[in-house]
Amino acid sequence: MTEQEFKQNMEELLPGLSEKALESWITYARELEADEVAAAQEFFDQTFVELDLVRQHQGSEIARQLFDYGEHFTLNPFELRGAATLAAAGMPMNLICQQAVENGCDCTETEHEESAAALARFQATHDDPGLQLS
Repeated sequence: MTEQEFKQNMEELLPGLSEKALESWITYARELEADEVAAAQEFFDQTFVELDLVRQHQGSEIARQLFDYGEHFTLNPFELRGAATLAAAGMPMNLICQQAVENGCDCTETEHEESAAALARFQATHDDPGLQLS
């Protein structure tokens, strides 16, 4: 998805999200693209899908916490599911981010498979305004 689509989709997924965090996520995507690590559009797709899955499994509040913490630290999309599990267990966001830096925030194999399938569905149908990932 484009940067503009990312903004719109995230605002629909997480109403009331931090605008400062939104700009941080976009800046991070641009940096990854400039460094030839990942295309910004791919980053936007992955981030949106992962946060939608977090919202489905751990709730909107945890999804928003992960996203809004982008004001301070932006996780990689592949870290979001693992970070959500830690947040649901009560770990503070600053410690989750420390964990991500020092040891990673890997998701389970089942979560990884679910994420890959959801991303494939999203990318195949993201032009459909009635898309439901679940």
